[in-house]
Amino acid sequence: MFFLKKMGACIDGIGTRNIIINGVKKLNGCEFKIMADRISTATYIIAAGITKGDIFIKDAKIDCINAEVNKLLECGLSINVMRGGIRVKCNKQIKAVNIETSAFPGFHTDIQPLFSTLMVIADGTSVIKETILENRFDHLTELEKMGASIKIKLGNFFCPNGKRGKVAIIKGKSSLKGGEVKANDLRAAAALLIAGLAAEGCTTIYNVEQLYRGYESIDEDLINMGAHIIRNQ
Repeated sequence: MFFLKKMGACIDGIGTRNIIINGVKKLNGCEFKIMADRISTATYIIAAGITKGDIFIKDAKIDCINAEVNKLLECGLSINVMRGGIRVKCNKQIKAVNIETSAFPGFHTDIQPLFSTLMVIADGTSVIKETILENRFDHLTELEKMGASIKIKLGNFFCPNGKRGKVAIIKGKSSLKGGEVKANDLRAAAALLIAGLAAEGCTTIYNVEQLYRGYESIDEDLINMGAHIIRNQ
């Protein structure tokens, strides 16, 4: 919408749930810098947290993931806005934190698989309520193969599609063991990838082509930061 407005579009209500568009006869050309993808930003933040890393995410912004950042700060991560991006550090034990997904500006359902994976190695027990997509816990079943302690049950609430939402109760532990797992969707693939970064031994992720639907070069980025990843074509 900011892009279209710069081209001459008449749009009101940006940032609210009601958008009003008045048609114009033509649009003009413009120069516009595309914002950093918020899900990718959250992925790298959580990857730093699960590995107790220290990274700088160039051009990233946190104003579009405030709900998620607040929870990550509560977990014990250090997230600082700097010139040209954000600095993420984690030099302490992650604390268990409860979350509930909801529509923007709430906690994004696409970030939930990543956050719940972080909770697998947290100190304490966390409760994850998925209120948007009832099938968003497939990755947790795979994480159990790596040693995670998880219980999933039906919630007393309904998702927008009319199906019962689910609740995951995750008992954190200090480490995971590598294993063979399968990604059933894009976000599950990313969740399993960051779990593999923190696991002892080798982790093999099948159906990993799901990952590249949403990330341009995540494996290359992680390798440049010290990860050991081999992609089999």
